[in-house]
Amino acid sequence: MASILPQRALRTSSAIALATLLALLILTPAAQAVVRDSASFGYTVTRFDYHASGQLSGGLFGAVCTPSDALWEGEVTTDDSQLAPLGKVGDASLKIHRHGTSGEVEAKTSIESNFTGFHRETTACKEESESAHTESNCAGGVETEMTALVDISGGVGTRVRIAWNFFEDNGDRLVPNTFTCGEPFKFSDSSAGVTCSKGSTANLAKLTARAVKLPFFCLYTATAPPPGTNYTKFGSTVTAKGALFLKRTKMH
Repeated sequence: MASILPQRALRTSSAIALATLLALLILTPAAQAVVRDSASFGYTVTRFDYHASGQLSGGLFGAVCTPSDALWEGEVTTDDSQLAPLGKVGDASLKIHRHGTSGEVEAKTSIESNFTGFHRETTACKEESESAHTESNCAGGVETEMTALVDISGGVGTRVRIAWNFFEDNGDRLVPNTFTCGEPFKFSDSSAGVTCSKGSTANLAKLTARAVKLPFFCLYTATAPPPGTNYTKFGSTVTAKGALFLKRTKMH
């Protein structure tokens, strides 16, 4: 028995050492990923789908009938333009580091916006009641450029936060502000009040795939008249939906 026990102990010790070595070999890539300072990814934005609709109504009324009392309403619809670029519309980057995740996307596309509107104005009053008015129907269209700037951030978890910002030509808005029907149809010039219920978070594993889709659905509402106006009635609602399509081009 005394001569057998050392051999059994030697075999047991060798088995443990072999198992430990195999475990180290298997875990080496994962271990390196843990201690590595960061992992970086680069992307090309291959497509930018964008569709938006904005409704606006306004009014100017006094306590009694006065000429220039007015009411107007209209709608702007925006879709991808036939002039939208093909192949590459932007770039993106993502970095995963010890303390979390950060990244950004920038994409541009041409959009076509169409407008229909109505304007009614009081031109004469009699005994505090309207006696004459004019009505106008308006329509128009414009080609502009839409830019999406996307900020990606997160902690060390598996989900990240996505913040969307849209810039139409020189304005920070979802639809153009270039239309007039008796009065200017001015939508918000700020993304501060825009909420995106779809696309506000994403799974980190999906963001590092070869092909990535970032969908969005954003909403903006306003009841305060634009600065510098004396409107007594105002309301606007804009919705925007679409997606950015990314192709991973580098990883290190």
